[in-house]
Amino acid sequence: MPQVRFHVRHDSKSIALLGVFSAMVAVLEVFPIIGITDLKVVPEVPSFTLDWTGIPIIFITIGLGLVYSMVSIGVMGVAIGYRNPVGAVFKVAAESLTVIGYFIGRTLVPRRFRSEKTQLLLGLLLGSLLRAAGMVYVNVTLLPVLYGLPTDLAYSIGMILFPWNILQAAINIVGGTILYRTVPENLALQVGLGEGRSMEETRFRELETPDSDRVQS
Repeated sequence: MPQVRFHVRHDSKSIALLGVFSAMVAVLEVFPIIGITDLKVVPEVPSFTLDWTGIPIIFITIGLGLVYSMVSIGVMGVAIGYRNPVGAVFKVAAESLTVIGYFIGRTLVPRRFRSEKTQLLLGLLLGSLLRAAGMVYVNVTLLPVLYGLPTDLAYSIGMILFPWNILQAAINIVGGTILYRTVPENLALQVGLGEGRSMEETRFRELETPDSDRVQS
């Protein structure tokens, strides 16, 4: 089984990029545009909305890694928490489950089958399912404690939101991937997006390539 490795970067470019995209996440939460970046789609659960917040979070996951994306989720939690602490708990849980599932899905692709399409599909599959199933558990666990709801009602709410959480995860992952792919390759290299992973893959290919097959300068 492939090993899951965490690359924590400490260079100034990565920290600056984290700050920029975390600010974007916070703005999307603090100043939502109702009907565009914030859609109420479930009449039975009016507190649930489809939004764009997870798109820059997935961008951070692809470009800077899992640890930095969790930092951005923490920033999002603070942005929500000052006006709705309970809502922040549920939102942080939902986005964390999406990012963790997406990251694991991408990372566990065997190297011989690894491609952008395969990584996207498996990341999308695991990220969506982990969010949807995980939020059923979160609702059953926390709604009775925080709102005094009966467990069966909390479970029903979780199941009502199951397909909507899958849709939200898909919006985040597909949107974040498209946003990341719009960055020109030379610009991505200059600012350090995905630099750690690319360097690791380059070193791996160099180790696999016989000396006789390498281009001699």
